[in-house]
Amino acid sequence: MKKFKPIVCLALALVMLFALCACTGGKTEPKGEEKQEYTDTYNIVYATTDAQGSIFDEMLITPMKEGIEKNSNGRVTLEVYYSGTLASQGGIITAIDSKSCDAGGDAPSMYAGVYLYSELANTPGIDYGNIRNYTLLINDYDDVYPDEGLSKYYMFCRWAAGLFGFTTTNKPIEKVEDCKGLSFRATGNIIPYTEALGATGTFIPISELYESLRLNVVDGAITTLDRIASDSYFDICDYFTKISWFIGDHIEILNMDFYNSLDPEAKAAIDKASTEMLDNALAWGDYVVDNSRKLCEEGNPNFKYIECSDAEAQRFTDAAADILQAKVDEVNAAGLDGDGAVEWLKNNAQKYVK
Repeated sequence: MKKFKPIVCLALALVMLFALCACTGGKTEPKGEEKQEYTDTYNIVYATTDAQGSIFDEMLITPMKEGIEKNSNGRVTLEVYYSGTLASQGGIITAIDSKSCDAGGDAPSMYAGVYLYSELANTPGIDYGNIRNYTLLINDYDDVYPDEGLSKYYMFCRWAAGLFGFTTTNKPIEKVEDCKGLSFRATGNIIPYTEALGATGTFIPISELYESLRLNVVDGAITTLDRIASDSYFDICDYFTKISWFIGDHIEILNMDFYNSLDPEAKAAIDKASTEMLDNALAWGDYVVDNSRKLCEEGNPNFKYIECSDAEAQRFTDAAADILQAKVDEVNAAGLDGDGAVEWLKNNAQKYVK
């Protein structure tokens, strides 16, 4: 029997091995580390000057809110304050700095002397074609000529604030000379341009513009077509004249200290929502022009959408030449590369025009 002992031992070893595999499910790898579970909740207080239910809200703000909350499984919420109730246009960045709110949408070009590269890109004098082109272009420009002051914020997204133009109560604007003697609501960066056209410019908070138009405080405003539709300026204004340069790109930002205080999963939820915002912004830009025009024409049968001839449109652009150069000089004087930036803008102005 001794000669069979090795075979018996081998058989016993195999039985023990099969039994061990059965107990461990056939897996012999070491057990990995358990995934950390995060349970903290966060609420982002968000300020906007746009109205609840507006096209801007339905296509941009609400999807951002829903995206953040869905991506975080409800652990990160967005509490939105509409219509400038928490902070006014040109004041939301300041409100974020003072922690009156955590996030919001604002126009950096309204902060004179602070974000000079942004101001240059939003100075009249260069034809950018359309909303989609300018939105894509401003993001490229931000990579090449970033404003140092904006680096302290988490940037959700950046895009053209809308299709800009002249809206007037009684007089249509069809050529440069039609502006002479009129008064327009304008942001600080555009007031010199109104003067170059022989008009006057006055800054009025956007929340007060409807009443100012109704009371004839100004003859019109340089603003966006979607703003005319969402705030019902068509009740008072019969005309809108399209212009092909842009004076206010829009940024959606979050206080960087707030972002840095989030756990990794909460940050990932915001990052994902941020990547979706540019596509939403482009879709909004494609949709908003025709839809806003339709809303204005339905709300006011006398509303007239005016597109100048190519030659006249160029005259409106050329009227800003001295203003554009003055802004380049200002950027240079601040130790930045104004000449290089404006050359880049001119060379790429039609980059994404289809």
